[in-house]
Amino acid sequence: MGTVLKTGSNPVNMFALLAAAVFGAAALVIWLPKGASTEFNQPPVAVETGSSFAASEDMIASSVAPIAERPLFDMSRRPIVEEVVEPAPVAEVTLSLVGILDSDDEEIALFRLSNSEEIFRLRAGQSVGGFKLEEINDGNVRVSTPDGEAKSLMLDG
Repeated sequence: MGTVLKTGSNPVNMFALLAAAVFGAAALVIWLPKGASTEFNQPPVAVETGSSFAASEDMIASSVAPIAERPLFDMSRRPIVEEVVEPAPVAEVTLSLVGILDSDDEEIALFRLSNSEEIFRLRAGQSVGGFKLEEINDGNVRVSTPDGEAKSLMLDG
């Protein structure tokens, strides 16, 4: 005679079948990717690797460059600090009267700018470095400054 399997008679066999079904379902849940279909005849979904991938690749490459330039395990390794050089303040240029040449037909005033060793010869109405010679008198001159202020300069001595 043949063997007859009774489903309700042995609780151990029933427990084994139930455990196998639970473990099988858990394995499917764990190993199948999220959102994956159980149908095997579907074409694979194309993944777009456009400009976002290239942008992140460029960002990674730019952040790795400083590490490659300096030794990684050097005790003196510090971030590179760029030195900020502030321009020197511009010194105010002053005008000094060096002398006055007075002849019968013309008067010439001799000046020196504080930023130059050159001596400038000016007649009334001429200018140098923004300073304009307005008038020449005996022993003094009247000039207008670059900001429009009138000053009188005298010879020392």
